[in-house]
Amino acid sequence: MEYADILAYPESSIMNCSFAENRLPPAWKMANVVPIPKVKPVEDISKHLRPISLTPALSKIAEDFVVGLHIDPAVMEVIDPDQYGGIPKLSTLHALISMVHNWSNATDDSGAAVRVVQFDYRKTFDFIDHTLLARKVFSLSIPKSVACWVADFLTDRRQRVKLSRDCSSEWGPLPAGVPQSTKLGPWLFLLMISDLRGPWIPFLEICG
Repeated sequence: MEYADILAYPESSIMNCSFAENRLPPAWKMANVVPIPKVKPVEDISKHLRPISLTPALSKIAEDFVVGLHIDPAVMEVIDPDQYGGIPKLSTLHALISMVHNWSNATDDSGAAVRVVQFDYRKTFDFIDHTLLARKVFSLSIPKSVACWVADFLTDRRQRVKLSRDCSSEWGPLPAGVPQSTKLGPWLFLLMISDLRGPWIPFLEICG
């Protein structure tokens, strides 16, 4: 990258200070929300625009260290083995294979029938309670200093809508939700839903 040798020292100093103090600079917790068209032309702004949150690049670099060294391995220790979304090297195809396998085991030579209930959680990412999520972070097998850094990552976040260089809204608080366009966001969401487990196989057997 151009000017990498010039920027490396000040940027690494900023990140080291952030880790040493267990908190993020306020600028790292500010995001511009940009509306991106889903379809063209846009006729209904409530349906045809997707809000994309843009966070500072330096913050994401720091998050990458925290995720790779601590959050990724700690979350993988407590994650539901039947969780496939958001897990590296896994996909929805693995989820489908697992479901078909369980359904087949429950119905083969038993005469049982499989009943499937699907839930569509509206805007699940947007309604994550930061206080509850912070408690789950402190329950992980990670150093307390790292947990404090992640908790600060969730605290006092702000965002604004930006349409152009000279057109933007006032800054507003972001007290809930998983921050978009971050490295920690997907892992924190997996941690939040890690205890949503159900006795699926016994349920299938009872249905039979």
